[in-house]
Amino acid sequence: MGTVAYMAPEQARGEELDARADLFSFGAVLYEMATSRQAFSGNTAAVIHDAILNRDPVAPARWNPALPQDVERLIAKALEKDREMRYQTAAELRADLKRAKRDSESAARAIVGGAAVRREIPPRPRPSRAAAAAVAAIALLVLGGLWLLRSRRASAPPRSEWTQLTHFTDSVTSPALSPDGRMISSSDDLGELRPVFGPAGDLFFRGDDGKTNRPYRMKEDGSGRQRIVPDAVGPLFSVSPDGEWIALRSWSVTGGEPGGGLPVLAYPIRGGPPVKICEGCRLVKWSADGKSLYFSYIGMGIWTTTGKTFALPIRPGRALPDLPASGVRSKAEAATLPGVHVIEHGNISPGRDPSVYAFTRISAHRNLYRVPVP
Repeated sequence: MGTVAYMAPEQARGEELDARADLFSFGAVLYEMATSRQAFSGNTAAVIHDAILNRDPVAPARWNPALPQDVERLIAKALEKDREMRYQTAAELRADLKRAKRDSESAARAIVGGAAVRREIPPRPRPSRAAAAAVAAIALLVLGGLWLLRSRRASAPPRSEWTQLTHFTDSVTSPALSPDGRMISSSDDLGELRPVFGPAGDLFFRGDDGKTNRPYRMKEDGSGRQRIVPDAVGPLFSVSPDGEWIALRSWSVTGGEPGGGLPVLAYPIRGGPPVKICEGCRLVKWSADGKSLYFSYIGMGIWTTTGKTFALPIRPGRALPDLPASGVRSKAEAATLPGVHVIEHGNISPGRDPSVYAFTRISAHRNLYRVPVP
């Protein structure tokens, strides 16, 4: 996961990452500190991804003519799209930062030193004392950031500390953690039964009543089982943070557009008419703070990462965003909604805001692990 504008190209492509991706991100931070502009920007995540993968940023000196040439070269090397051409280690970057800081300070002293000294300076644009001070500040900040990055990486748990929780020969998917962190639920059928926890710890799931599948809830100890919606339903997706709504696919309501697919509805858990969220979409989720609602349009197979996710803002005091009266009917319509944030992955888990998220990569078999977090 990460903030889109600071992703390395290999991260945007979903490849395996190493320390060089972090150095690219630091290069993007350096660029912004030197120019007061982002190296890669755009109105949507798709535009930013395209810039990271295919376009070189504007030369920093265009925005800041006083920037020393050594620093400009350093930034360009940190932002190489080919990681083999990029800085390979933090130590290599640190050495160039120290060298740039030293040379800038020497140039500034020479400018102040008098005519005899000035004749020894090569005839090229010279940095101002302010530029030298800025380089020093950048160097100190980035060196501190690199040290923090190394210290955090050093404290990350080794693979041997991972605790496997399931040992099934088929896939385990859709893990859900209870709000208090004491219990975990999962599915073994690609998410079609997908149990989810409510904010109070109750478990919501789809059960067979002998005729069809309907949604139920029960307490974490298995007691208090009760049906919450009379309609026949498909997968359950999530419960709102206030515990008042549940998002699920309805088998009782057809889509409004030919080929639009079965709709996902938000049902009031205490009873009342449902609200249509979208047709043919998947993986509808609220953010933990209730400020956004996410839904995805993805390819065949529930766990593919191809597709897009759309995050809609929710106004204070409400549990649902402003939606078209008939729900969102297509990916194209979703992209035009007011305030929408587009994420270039399907099957995501929301983070603290729409710029931070986790997504799944496909593997042959899936089991669950517990990993200590430093």
